[in-house]
Amino acid sequence: RFESIESEFRAIAQGLGFEEISAIPISALMGDMVVERGTNLSWYQGPTLLEWLETAPARHDEVSASQPLRFPVQRVVRVPHGQGRSDRADADQDFRGWQGTVASGKVAVGDEVAVAGSGQTARVTGVWLLERAVQSAQADQAVTVTLDREIDISRGDLLCSARHAADVTRSIEAEICWFDVEPMEPDRPYLLKLGTRQVRAMLSAPGERIELETLSWAPGEGGLQMNDIGRVRVRTQQPLPFESYARNRAGGAFILIDELSKRTVGAGVVR
Repeated sequence: RFESIESEFRAIAQGLGFEEISAIPISALMGDMVVERGTNLSWYQGPTLLEWLETAPARHDEVSASQPLRFPVQRVVRVPHGQGRSDRADADQDFRGWQGTVASGKVAVGDEVAVAGSGQTARVTGVWLLERAVQSAQADQAVTVTLDREIDISRGDLLCSARHAADVTRSIEAEICWFDVEPMEPDRPYLLKLGTRQVRAMLSAPGERIELETLSWAPGEGGLQMNDIGRVRVRTQQPLPFESYARNRAGGAFILIDELSKRTVGAGVVR
């Protein structure tokens, strides 16, 4: 029976893009193969669930490190001369830095970076991990970055590699999962949050929706109900650095927020 279930699951998952699938039998009642192997599933020689989870790769791996730099700016920090730490190399100057978490790629001293959309460029003069100067930082590290000249950068902007700058657009095709008990209303404004940037957006009626029983796409009608997944066109009030989710998760995933209630009503990925 286990082999039959595994075979059925692999057939369903075949078209979903999984790189690896591991089937592990467990007993929810007795606890076998969850943490300890137990005595009731001796025919299975693979890892327990906990053993498998402890070796599973984290969200960011070598793929994220090899992608172009994407650094959403979360905060601009300014420290006037005389108010910062005296042991810092630039303690005799006003300190201005940009804080955030490296979403993909890496940022290093000497790199040329660009602001997505505006095209302004500058060179990185410092990377700070907490209050410690480092030569570089990679995906998932929260850092402060300093540049060799003052350019117009504020919260919500995206710093990226000057050689592989992100394009900006106001219209994308996306797959939306609807969370809210109130159905999605086409052509009604919602708030869209991409990284640290939040703008107003409008959604079209879904052209297709997924049939959860078969995981196949069928023609869409009207809006989306709670737990529905559909393909829609998203139009934003301002251009944003969207990227395909398959190519770059940082620029390809967003959430939708109701303007009045501030509830998170949906989430989407860029096709």
